Amino acid sequence: MPWRKLPQPSPEEEAKLEVDFGKQTTFLADESVDPAISGFLRRKGWNVKTVSDIGLCGQDDEAVLAAAYRDDRVLLTHDRDFLDDRKFPPHRNPGVAVLPEGGQDFGALSTAVHYMLILVGSHREFFQATKLEFLADGSLIVKRRRRGRDRRTRYRFTRHGPAEIWEDE
Repeated sequence: MPWRKLPQPSPEEEAKLEVDFGKQTTFLADESVDPAISGFLRRKGWNVKTVSDIGLCGQDDEAVLAAAYRDDRVLLTHDRDFLDDRKFPPHRNPGVAVLPEGGQDFGALSTAVHYMLILVGSHREFFQATKLEFLADGSLIVKRRRRGRDRRTRYRFTRHGPAEIWEDE
């Protein structure tokens, strides 16, 4: 299936989404996320805790994800291990956003954080049990389990055109 334009919701659909999924997201940043990212998010008014804040430095991934689940926080990480459903099953997933490494390409990381806030920021309930993988090329893979079936959808954002979607069958 080729890339296609992402349909835009009508004003009525958008209003219904706000009512149904309008809760602001809170975040837990694991040790792989640079403290500057957490600080930036806090300065912008987001409720972000780090594993250091809650005394989980050096703990294993399972303990970190369990804390995020218990506190209903989307986990921010660079650790792709969280994408493994055998190790981290969807039913115990508070929502995971895997960001690209900053390293040499800080632009990819800042773009990912920007889109993550737009998508996840004020739609908390919609992203529970969802894994978001932000790629360095600016695209996004959303993995959800709905009605007993895994579904992967890819999105591509452009600066001057509409977002595009690619749904795996």
